[in-house]
Amino acid sequence: RWLNIKQDRRKEIGAVIDFLEFSDAYAGDKVALLAASFGATFVSPNILVAEERIRTAIMMSATLAGVDTKAFPDIVNPNTYWPEVRQPILLLNGRYDISTHQLESRKALLELLGTADESKQGIVYESSHWPLPPHRVEQDVSHWLDEHLGPVE
Repeated sequence: RWLNIKQDRRKEIGAVIDFLEFSDAYAGDKVALLAASFGATFVSPNILVAEERIRTAIMMSATLAGVDTKAFPDIVNPNTYWPEVRQPILLLNGRYDISTHQLESRKALLELLGTADESKQGIVYESSHWPLPPHRVEQDVSHWLDEHLGPVE
């Protein structure tokens, strides 16, 4: 079941990017993935590995997944995919996240990423898991996207 869900999400993302690439209204070569919480932790790693047309990603409130490796084989364990991710990654987290191991897990996730060191960054806000401070997030995400996809014209 988990494998089917992961495959369906990957196909859906691919179809959206196909549309963007062939549309005159969008810059299909400047695609970023923005994901939060469950989507950032459990869904994004597989998508980023499979979909190289995503040029950068912003992960909000993401950590390594707390997965029972006996119950979830590697093919559905999201932690299996992080070392294969190569896109620039911005990781945004709150210092007071509900998960007590969150900051250690965030650091471990940054280290596990296959992304080059100069293309990954983590920012910790004085907040909880959600919401992250909207004005700061907007500024940090805009700066990241300008840097990695170019400024919006």
